[in-house]
Amino acid sequence: MSAYELAVDGLSPQAIIEAAQRFIAGTVEGQSMDFAPAPPRFAQEVRSRQELIDLKAKPRLPAPRYFPGPLAPFQVRQQKRLAENAHLPVLYEGQSSDQWRKLSAEKKVPVGAKFVASLGIVYGPQSKQQES
Repeated sequence: MSAYELAVDGLSPQAIIEAAQRFIAGTVEGQSMDFAPAPPRFAQEVRSRQELIDLKAKPRLPAPRYFPGPLAPFQVRQQKRLAENAHLPVLYEGQSSDQWRKLSAEKKVPVGAKFVASLGIVYGPQSKQQES
C-alpha cells in the first residue's frame, strides 16, 4: 500500500478517489480486468484525473456584456429595413398584418408589392425606370 501512497503523493484526494472508482468500474482504457493496476499505472490515471479536475477549476471567460447603443435592437432592424427598401415607392404606411391581407385580397396592391411587418409599410414594386 505504501507504494501506491508514494506514487500519488501530492495529488488531490478527489483525483485518487475518481481514479480508484474508474479502475473498480473497469472504465480505464487498457486496464487488465484480471489484476489490480501497478502503482505507476494507478498514478498515471490519478494524474490524468487531476488534470481534468484542474481544467474544470480554471476560471472561465466572463460572459460577453451588452453595451446598449443609441437605438434598441428592434430600432436598428427597423432602420435596416428602411434603408433596404428606400428605393421602392411607399404605397401604404401604418398597416397591420390583417390590413395587408385585406388589401391583398381586395387586389388594392400591385403585383410585386412588399409588406414589411416590422415597419407596417407596404412598398410598391420597383418602377421600370429604376430597373434599368
